[in-house]
Amino acid sequence: MEKQRLSHFRILAKIGEGGMGLVYKAEDENLRRPVALKVLPPDLVGNAGRRQRFLREAQAAAAVRHPSIAAIYEVGEDADAIFIAMELVEGRTLRAFLEDGPPAIGEALRIVTEIARGLERAHAAGVIHRDLKPDNVMLDADGGVKILDFGLAKVFEASEPAAAGISQLQTRERDLTKEGSLVGTVAYMSPEQARGQTIDPRSDLFSLGVLLYELLTSRHPFRGPTPMDTLSAILKERPLPASDVNPQLPQTLLRVLDRLLAKDPEARPATAKALLEELDAAARDSQRPHIATASEPASRSIAVLPFADMSPQKDQDYFCEGIAEELINALTHVEGLRVAARTSAFQFKGRADDVRRIGQQLGVESVLEGSVRKAGNRLRVTAQLINTGDGYHLWSERYDRDMEDVFAIQDEIAATIVGTLKIHLVGASAVPRVRRSTENAEAYNLYLQGRYWWNKRSEGGLWKGIEFFEQAIGQDPAYALAHAGLADSYSVIGYYALIPPKTAFGKAKHAAEQALVLDAGLAEAHVSMALIRFWFDWDWAAAEGEFRQAFACNPSDVRAHMFLGQLLAATGRADEAEVEWQAALELDPMSPLTHGIVGSGLFFARRYEAGLARCRRALEIDPDHLQSLWAATGLAARIPRAEEAIEKGQRAAALSGRSPMILGMLAFALSAAGRRDEVQALLAELETRSQQEYVAALARAWIFSSLGDKPQTLEWLERGYEERNSMMLGIAAMADFDFLRGESRFMDLLQRMKLPVA
Repeated sequence: MEKQRLSHFRILAKIGEGGMGLVYKAEDENLRRPVALKVLPPDLVGNAGRRQRFLREAQAAAAVRHPSIAAIYEVGEDADAIFIAMELVEGRTLRAFLEDGPPAIGEALRIVTEIARGLERAHAAGVIHRDLKPDNVMLDADGGVKILDFGLAKVFEASEPAAAGISQLQTRERDLTKEGSLVGTVAYMSPEQARGQTIDPRSDLFSLGVLLYELLTSRHPFRGPTPMDTLSAILKERPLPASDVNPQLPQTLLRVLDRLLAKDPEARPATAKALLEELDAAARDSQRPHIATASEPASRSIAVLPFADMSPQKDQDYFCEGIAEELINALTHVEGLRVAARTSAFQFKGRADDVRRIGQQLGVESVLEGSVRKAGNRLRVTAQLINTGDGYHLWSERYDRDMEDVFAIQDEIAATIVGTLKIHLVGASAVPRVRRSTENAEAYNLYLQGRYWWNKRSEGGLWKGIEFFEQAIGQDPAYALAHAGLADSYSVIGYYALIPPKTAFGKAKHAAEQALVLDAGLAEAHVSMALIRFWFDWDWAAAEGEFRQAFACNPSDVRAHMFLGQLLAATGRADEAEVEWQAALELDPMSPLTHGIVGSGLFFARRYEAGLARCRRALEIDPDHLQSLWAATGLAARIPRAEEAIEKGQRAAALSGRSPMILGMLAFALSAAGRRDEVQALLAELETRSQQEYVAALARAWIFSSLGDKPQTLEWLERGYEERNSMMLGIAAMADFDFLRGESRFMDLLQRMKLPVA
């Protein structure tokens, strides 16, 4: 702009430009205050329609006074220029704010609530904004919200007396807009606005729903490659559930979001005032820890943390974890007591977190922590029960006993917890006992070491676990839990094809059968057998039956829910899988394995964004979690986010010592990025290594699939079938094999495995 002054305003700098005008920072020389001047471009001053619409913006905004709406000071003309002087809001647009990624849920709700309050006042004054979008919302330096740009505002008959001048503005509005005209910004239009139909204030609420979705997920709910695609999505499609992108969102908030984005205005909140009540409820809910809450009072919830190793040699880590895990298992069977799962509770191992923060993270009202000091055959175990609300001790005790008394110590601690929390149950069953299948303290000690290493899930850890489980069985051949641990170790080794699956699962099946013979009521043994039926026998019905039997023994068995969901997803029962995954996540919300397994299951269900969100959550908890890195590689490659897929795949390959199965998944990521030479290099590497070590056939099938080589893919899939590779169970669900649909060999393979062929 060449002019340095308009009327009594001194132009300082240009700060924006849009279809309805140029915006400058200026100084009101009469009142000595900064203002924003919106100036109609000179070439439009003579356009009667644009001039009327420009003036209408000022009149519409001036009719509404509210802290969340930028104030209009005056409208003026100077020679051939017409301008609006308004409140100068220094800060950044909501669009710029969104570029930083999603804010905390509470902050997102605060922003949307302030916008809703401004809309409530505008609607009460008879004004619909019609162009609510991130570019028309400013956040000032203090985080305050200001709605701008009423250039497309529509006036309607409000339910309360409108500001002066509204009736005249309505007449002009009818002259400027007609039924069937398309007015607004496509990506933020309501369906009725997109159709050019008559709108009411609920149209603005739909646009606000789009803003809320973006704040919660950093993505647009309907964005398509072209404006017409976006328009079609707004009219016809449901957005990806926000919880798939951000699993931390509370259900109350998700319900508000669904109502705002309803296609039918009747399904949305009736007014902005009604919406504010719903947002207030969502805000209260978002302040609670985002895990499922039991129906019992909060005081009936507990987390058992790993006990601290106070032994001089610091060599009792396994025992400290084991005693905590045994107490978790015992307390889980107490009716009316909600117990944080092992993996979630153990995330706080070795951390100096305030117990009140732990309570908030896990959603529990009490925490049991303790320590172990072992010298020779003597034990000193201390335990203290703490109220997470105020950090005060509810109970503490010290036990000086021989190692042979460890079972009695655990029983005493569990019984005291129940008494202290005053859980009123009927009869002797109110006193929990640690379930054990041995009275041999040495066998128990060896078993704890086996589970300690098994829980690490590394190849070296699995083999160490096998050693300890076998030693425990040597001490007590009737130790059912040790047999189940041995079965689990060989099953995981077989699943990742670290040795030929037939060898691994043969050993796993023998151990699981022994565990069930020794104790048919042991949930762990039923899960062990279920995984063998699932991963190796490919007997889907028998596997599901074993999982269900595990629930009968222990309804809170996280692994049963987690892997049953995986089975259901692989066999085309996605809705049922969702139920099991939700149960697993509610029981163990801070477990990277649970999130990672759900993520890989969502890969089978072809819900790639949701699966990747789960894996990212797992990697927030444990950045080196191999299962989640592996699953994230395939998920990101499919979206496609090739660079993220490659980064995750390369990290997984390095952590696993270049496991062939992980290299096979990395090939999909490299192929998605067009890096076929590197895919060929992976193929050559596996060919060379196969001369010296076992390389799973399915790994090469994946690589040939990523290259689009049908004959070789089919050949190596057949070999994978002959090897009984566990990951063959995903071939029907993985989109990477869709190019084989219609090939008789592939369809025959699916039928032999009893996988979905449609």
